[in-house]
Amino acid sequence: MTWHKKSTAWEDDKWELYHTDKDFVQNNNLADKYPAKLKELQDLWWSEAKKNKVLPLDDRRYERAVDPTRPVASISQPIYSYYPDTSIIHPLAAPQLLGREHTITAYVDIPKSGAEGVLACFGGEFGGWSFFLKDGKLHYVHNYLKLKEYSSVSSSAVPVGKRKLSMVFTPKEKSLKPDFYTGDVSLLVDGKQVAKAADIKMASQYSTMTGYGLLIGRNTGTPISHTYETPFEFSGKMIR
Repeated sequence: MTWHKKSTAWEDDKWELYHTDKDFVQNNNLADKYPAKLKELQDLWWSEAKKNKVLPLDDRRYERAVDPTRPVASISQPIYSYYPDTSIIHPLAAPQLLGREHTITAYVDIPKSGAEGVLACFGGEFGGWSFFLKDGKLHYVHNYLKLKEYSSVSSSAVPVGKRKLSMVFTPKEKSLKPDFYTGDVSLLVDGKQVAKAADIKMASQYSTMTGYGLLIGRNTGTPISHTYETPFEFSGKMIR
């Protein structure tokens, strides 16, 4: 490990070495005792940084937030793509879907043995939505402030193989007191409608203690829908 001082050369950083299996509080710096091991781990760090596109390093602080040349995930765009093992996405960086016409599409490969689990979800036990497979069927559940779970489910199982699974929300009305939206949901498999539900109610926003944010392929934290137990990871192959 190393501590970097802002605006100084990265090459001047002084690296430290600890055997954390025996010294988990990092009290005994072994850098001088094992210089070869230190060099090996330094080279590995730089190699991994390059492979994972961390370079070039940027030690700016608040200046980075206002740099117009940096990509910003929260800028509105017509299509957002996410992939398996994506970390939870904070609501301010996630697409703003509530009350807006939108489509959620999962490109998956269902094995012969079948698959189930969450494709995508947002929120937690006190409000949010979940798009998932269970008992072979395609489901969408909208949890309205833990007051009611609105659901739509296909009448038959999703066929095996590569599939395009979609949920389409069409808004109808907006209420101001209290603040909520109503709309209709359609579920599609390879572009063919397999289920629909009318007058689904959704709040204008969801703020929960756990599980707040967008997740791909699982529902960590509290369950958005009580039709499954968390994390209910998708067991098929998620492409995007």
